Amino acid sequence: MDPLIEGDERWVRAAEALYPRRIDAIVRTSAGWYIVEAKPRAADKAVGQAVVYAYLFLRDCPQCVLAGVVILTDAADVEAREVAELLGVEVVELGGVEAVSQSAHRVG
Repeated sequence: MDPLIEGDERWVRAAEALYPRRIDAIVRTSAGWYIVEAKPRAADKAVGQAVVYAYLFLRDCPQCVLAGVVILTDAADVEAREVAELLGVEVVELGGVEAVSQSAHRVG
């Protein structure tokens, strides 16, 4: 069972450790945790960031279960899709989406 639950001080410490790394979102589901990178016009850099963030998440929380790594974008280039598939990163294209604010993900 995943040890991090709301109200648990470890959850607060994990969130504080992750957000300074600029991870766009972490999502907890019954299957485990998802690392989410949101990037307009996603290219290879988005894939690299998502993979590094997943690594850092598991390094900081080795008992956590990683359910997946996801890139949300309006459009992804061909190379990004190819590399993402090779590395098991899911790319979700949400056409017509634009970022409103990056400050919404700050803790505290």
